[in-house]
Amino acid sequence: MRGSNPLYARVAALFTIAQLDGEDSHGTIATLASAPGMREFALRALADRDDQLHGINAALFTNSLNDSNARVRVQAAIGIGHL
Repeated sequence: MRGSNPLYARVAALFTIAQLDGEDSHGTIATLASAPGMREFALRALADRDDQLHGINAALFTNSLNDSNARVRVQAAIGIGHL
């Protein structure tokens, strides 16, 4: 997902990957959690499905609680609740 594409397109692609690959997409999505603008959406995609929480790195969520972006912090807190 190149950063030159509109945010809405990158977010749609992110959730499509999550739906198509399920738990196999966790590595890719976790990588996107470090991309500016994609962090909040990556955290949500990781913890969105209660039946696909196995193997998710909880540290990704706890570290995101200190993010400068309030929306990322909210998604991190919600994700921790799901985990």
